[in-house]
Amino acid sequence: MTSSKKTQPQKHLCRYVSQVMKAKGLSARDVAERSGDEITSGYVTGIRKGIAENPSVDKVMALAKGLGVDPFELFAIGCGLSERQAELPIAKERLQALELLDLMKKVAVSPPLMKILENAVRLSSNEIQAVLGSVNRLVEAKKKTRGKGKHR
Repeated sequence: MTSSKKTQPQKHLCRYVSQVMKAKGLSARDVAERSGDEITSGYVTGIRKGIAENPSVDKVMALAKGLGVDPFELFAIGCGLSERQAELPIAKERLQALELLDLMKKVAVSPPLMKILENAVRLSSNEIQAVLGSVNRLVEAKKKTRGKGKHR
């Protein structure tokens, strides 16, 4: 029985697999090749989209091998345990680390962002809070501007 709605564990697995692939610059084909072709690129894509439901232990092991992650962590995420910090703190920390790496890549290739960051680390805590407030106001103003453009 297949439903069009993703279950919570599927959502966690989709998000995790997508984030790992993005952070490592991997395509579905790369994951398949790194697994020793124990999983197909089509199946990897199916997992990312939430189409492939209830992957077998063999598929989870192959996916973990292809992604270069701990298979037990991947299995736990596939079971929906990633939200329970007490039961799986390592998975959450690794996801945060991958998100940080992705952010650092964006900063590294943007000279203006690099300059902002270089200057920001020299600021006091109060100055950082003031800058953060300004940035948040800019982001909110941008969201409002985008929202108005859609309704015209």
